[in-house]
Order: sequence, then structure tokens, then C-alpha cells
Amino acid sequence: MANGSFPEETKKELYAMGAWLKINGEAIYNTIPWVFFGEGPTEVTNPGHHGQGKNHGELIPKYTAEDIRFTQNGKNLYAICMDWPGDQIVVRTLGSNGKLYPNDIKSITLLGSNAKLNWKQTEKGLIVKFPTEKPCDFAYVLKIERY
Repeated sequence: MANGSFPEETKKELYAMGAWLKINGEAIYNTIPWVFFGEGPTEVTNPGHHGQGKNHGELIPKYTAEDIRFTQNGKNLYAICMDWPGDQIVVRTLGSNGKLYPNDIKSITLLGSNAKLNWKQTEKGLIVKFPTEKPCDFAYVLKIERY
């Protein structure tokens, strides 16, 4: 604003981003892109800084639970689920037939949750059962530890 302060709506969004980073920051800070940037059906038609967001404007994508983005840090791979999948998620990129990631999973956790996750790797993909309680309000991060 003209006096140097932020509008209330902007403050609200910045605080929400900070709260999300407190829980999921390890999937962002000090990471690098993985071999695949992600998977999912949603097409980004307006890329760039102002083209991303949640439910603001007609050109901003409406992400689904099938939209997943990947980062990595050392032996940790992060699968960022762009929407809450409900009972389970299938990460197709991490199926057992994949040449980049066969039988290499040590453990899987959901950042911000203490729930033990059940998972199995099949030809269809990595199937992960989600807990009933969400750890945050948007973009849910699976931490996949590799051997």
C-alpha cells in the first residue's frame, strides 16, 4: 500500500505460506529438482510467478490429488501432493517397473504427521495410505527415504 504496509489479504496469504513452510520446508530448502518434475493431469496454461496459486483467477490451475511435484535432498525424495488425496494416493512415477527407482524405499512419512503410513510399490505405482487428519491446509508432502 502507499504507506508501505501490506493489505490484510496479502498478510493472510504470507502467514499461511510461513505456516506451511514450518511443516514442509525441508521439501523446499536445500533441495534440487528430481529427474521428473512431477506428474498429473493439470495443465499450467499461465506459467510464471503470477500464474500459480489456489482458486484465484481463471488462468490459475485447479490442482488435483493426482498432481504431484518432486524435489530431492541426498537420499530423501519428496513427493508434494498438490491436493489432499483422501484415503490413498498412487504415485505412478514410482512404480516398481521404474528404471530410476526400483525397490529402493526405506521408509515413507507425511511431513507434519506422526501417523504410520502403510505403503506398497506395485507396477501401477507407489500406493500410500493417508491418515484421516491433514497436517496442514494445502500441498501435502511425502518424505520418501531411500537406502
